[in-house]
Amino acid sequence: MYKILIVDDDIDVVETIKNYLETEGHSVFAADNGKSALEIVAKENPGIVFLDIKMKGIDGLEVLKEIKATDKKTKVIMVSALLDLETRTKAQDMGCDAYIRKPFDLDDVDKALSAKINELISDPSILIVEDEKGQVDNIIDYLKERISAKFSYTLTGEEALEKIKDELYNIMIVDISLPGIDGFKVIKRAHEINPHIDVLITTGYTHNQVINEAVGNGVVDIMSKPLHLPVLEKKIMGFIQRRGFKSS
Repeated sequence: MYKILIVDDDIDVVETIKNYLETEGHSVFAADNGKSALEIVAKENPGIVFLDIKMKGIDGLEVLKEIKATDKKTKVIMVSALLDLETRTKAQDMGCDAYIRKPFDLDDVDKALSAKINELISDPSILIVEDEKGQVDNIIDYLKERISAKFSYTLTGEEALEKIKDELYNIMIVDISLPGIDGFKVIKRAHEINPHIDVLITTGYTHNQVINEAVGNGVVDIMSKPLHLPVLEKKIMGFIQRRGFKSS
């Protein structure tokens, strides 16, 4: 079981998450402000933190920054109604590991917690969604010699969504131009199933509309085709190290 810290000035949110996590056997700490949260982090070194963004005094983004400066492998799950694109991007740049939007239910908490625990105890699971089998083989053959991870692939978006329903993937590499469901629709539906998956898109398009749509759909990074595999490796390793997987 894990040490978990809940930081929120809303006592109802704290009690809801705390009661649930304690029934699961975790050791749970709580703070209603940023200063107290950082004191608990320094003393107890929790592995996972549920953190509100908007608080009096030291806000959640500053707490996030301090936590990651102390130990980048601490999993920080932001819990807030303030998940606009600007705030989300800023939190992501500071190392936020996942998001839960208020109002939430316990299934949201359980999914986020399961995803972060999976990162602490295992190698990453990577799904490649690409309709060119030769490209898939090149990517997997190159990466599996250099990265400790579990690799899977599909040739269509529909197959990808079925796989995501059955297995917890941490990273997804998605081609935008797919037969049937296009890449953006795959990403949107994938995030509805697993909101904690990191997505890198590959595309032959470079115009701003594609970039803006990618960011709006929660894409972490973009690569232009033809792919340069050493660059892809570097980007995937960046995901892995930022998330603090066992293998990083």
